[in-house]
Amino acid sequence: MNISINHNIDGIKDFIEVFITYPHINETDIERLLSTKSYEKLISLFGKNIGLAKKTQWEEIFYDAYKLSLEDKQYAGSDIIKKNIIEPVIWAIKNINKLYSYTEKIERIVEKKEFIRKALKYLPPINCDIEIKFNYYIFMNNAAVEGNQVLIDIGFANQLSEVQLNDLLAHEMHHYLKDYINIYKQPQNGYNDVTLSLFTLENEGIADMCNFESLKYIYEKFGWMEKGLLMDILINSNKYINQLNNILKIKLVENNNHVNIYEFLMQNQIVHPLGYKMARTIEEYLGLDELRDCVGNPLKFISKFNTAFEMENSKKAFDDEVIEKLCFIYNNR
Repeated sequence: MNISINHNIDGIKDFIEVFITYPHINETDIERLLSTKSYEKLISLFGKNIGLAKKTQWEEIFYDAYKLSLEDKQYAGSDIIKKNIIEPVIWAIKNINKLYSYTEKIERIVEKKEFIRKALKYLPPINCDIEIKFNYYIFMNNAAVEGNQVLIDIGFANQLSEVQLNDLLAHEMHHYLKDYINIYKQPQNGYNDVTLSLFTLENEGIADMCNFESLKYIYEKFGWMEKGLLMDILINSNKYINQLNNILKIKLVENNNHVNIYEFLMQNQIVHPLGYKMARTIEEYLGLDELRDCVGNPLKFISKFNTAFEMENSKKAFDDEVIEKLCFIYNNR
C-alpha cells in the first residue's frame, strides 16, 4: 500500500485575500469569501454536521467575528458552535501575515505521515494505493473527514503540540481509511436510531484509541462537554454502560420508541469517553487483533465488549435479550 498526500491551501489563500485589507472590511467582502469555491466546498461538506448548511449563516458569524476583532473583544455568548467559529476567525485576522507560515508548519508535520502509522494500528489490512486530500481553512476549532476530504482549521491545529496534532489526524485518518475496507454489512431496515447510535459508538470509540489520552481535555476546553463529566464517565463507566443497556432494552425488548439512543450518546459528547472505554477494554482483555476485527462492525464491537466486560467484572454489560435483538437487526440470527 502506498499513501500519497495532496495539500490544498485555497481556503487559506481566499481568507487572506479578503482579510488582508483589515480593518477595511464590509459584509460584501465576507460574502465574497464564503462564495469562493474553497469555502463553498467546506460549507457543503461540513455545514450540515453543525446545523449551518446555509452560506448566509456562516456569513453572519464571520462578520460578527470581524466586528469583535475591531473592538478587541471575544465572543461572550452561550452558543458553543458560534464561539468555536468566532475564536479561530479572530485569531486568524490578528495573525493574517503569519497564516502561510503556520500552514506550512502543519503541512510539514502532515508530510511525516506519523499520523498514518498511528491510524493503521487500529485498522484491518488495506491492500490498495490511496491519495489523501488535505484542505486547510480558517473555519472552526475542529478537524473532520467528509466526502473523502480532510478538513483542518489552522488556528485549531496551531494550538496543538506535534504529538497532539498527529493523534488528532490519526483519529480523522481512521475514519478516512475505513472507506477503503470492505467491511460493512447492511442491517435490517426500521432501526435507524439503534444502528446509527451503535455505528457512531464503534466508529468514534475505536478511532479515539488513536488520540483520546492526549486530547481528552478539548471536550471541556471548547465547551462540548460539561465540566467534570468526562472524568465521571471514565471513572464510573459501568454506570453509563448500564444506562445504555437499559435504553437499548426499553427500545428493543419493550418496543418503546419514546427513548432516543443517539441523543443519549451525543449529549455532551458522551459517545467519545464511553466508546473509548469500551474499545480500550476490548484491547486490554481480548487483544489488539480482536479490536481490529470490530472495525466497521457495531455488533462485533458490542459483543466483544460484552465478553471483555464479563472477564473484568464477572458479569455481562448487556442483557442476553438485548444482544439477541441486535443479532436480528444485524442479520446474524
